[in-house]
Amino acid sequence: MTSIKEVREAVDAGLDKLQAKAEAAAAQISLTGDELNAYINTQEDKLNEAVVKLQEKLDEAVPEETRTKIQGTVEHLQVQLALGAADSRDAFNAKKKEIQRAIAEFNAEMDAADAAEDKEMAAEFEALMEDYVAQAVALEAELAVMEEQYEEKDG
Repeated sequence: MTSIKEVREAVDAGLDKLQAKAEAAAAQISLTGDELNAYINTQEDKLNEAVVKLQEKLDEAVPEETRTKIQGTVEHLQVQLALGAADSRDAFNAKKKEIQRAIAEFNAEMDAADAAEDKEMAAEFEALMEDYVAQAVALEAELAVMEEQYEEKDG
């Protein structure tokens, strides 16, 4: 099974990360503060949907003990994604760090899990992991662009 770290490295090594950041900048450039927060919330929802699908597949593929460990990180990530919009730069930076920490914790638990041995299930699982990583990279790009906008306003 390909680990999240391996999938992430493949995405990071390519132009996907830069493309996601460029797309984020293009999407955010004309948005007001409220529209921007709504847009970021939509991106967070997409990541949450990818996490839920991945977790559902895990429930079929991994032992109870592993599911319990992963469930804790899933819940933490979902809480961070559900928190309200950040109105100030400090609040935004704190929210960004918590989302990044929650993603990293989830990634670590996923990589530690010994998932599907069944080839068909492994292929489905890998596709779900790739979708999750793509959504995580997209959200991280959105947050990076938003952070740059805060810096431009303050600078």
